Amino acid sequence: MHNIKDIKNDIEYFTESIKKRFVDLDIEKIKLLELKLIDYVKQNSKPKIYFLENRIDAKKLYFSKQNLIENKKRDLEKVDKIINYYKNKDLCRSSFLLDYFNEKDAEKCGVCDICLKQGKSELSE
Repeated sequence: MHNIKDIKNDIEYFTESIKKRFVDLDIEKIKLLELKLIDYVKQNSKPKIYFLENRIDAKKLYFSKQNLIENKKRDLEKVDKIINYYKNKDLCRSSFLLDYFNEKDAEKCGVCDICLKQGKSELSE
């Protein structure tokens, strides 16, 4: 059973931790204001953030045709790899994923559906 002193201490601790969170948030806002990244205006019910610099108009953006072609090619290769992962019936899933992230020579995990299936077939032979 708690006595009054324990309850007061708990309330004080809780109050201080809440205050600390608000102080930390204010410090972050101040840092962003100092860097002139945002302008913070507190409203009655919900605060709003205004960015001080406008977004660049899409008409003024330049995209290299060669870069777009290379990005499309790379993205299509990624899609092909995902499809191959789905269609794969022989290669350990873990090894397949590690290869996707360019980690070569991965060992079989022994716990994916492919490894378990291969393990069962080895036992039955």
